[in-house]
Amino acid sequence: TFIREVFDSVELVEILLLLAGEPEVVFSAEEVGRRLATSVESARQRLERLGRSALVSASEHRYRFAPATAKRARL
Repeated sequence: TFIREVFDSVELVEILLLLAGEPEVVFSAEEVGRRLATSVESARQRLERLGRSALVSASEHRYRFAPATAKRARL
């Protein structure tokens, strides 16, 4: 299923919850790393994965919760 394919770590879920909890905020990987006490590289990799999964939009290394479809938003 989609959830099993995408969510392979607790950290990924934490990042999605952070972004979904503040959908009006555009985050950098540095900000996510700082907020969740993880490395910037790990945050960046997870954010990119969420972007490929159509849950997060990415522009110029900035990320925000923006599901591409209503179905994705309901997850």
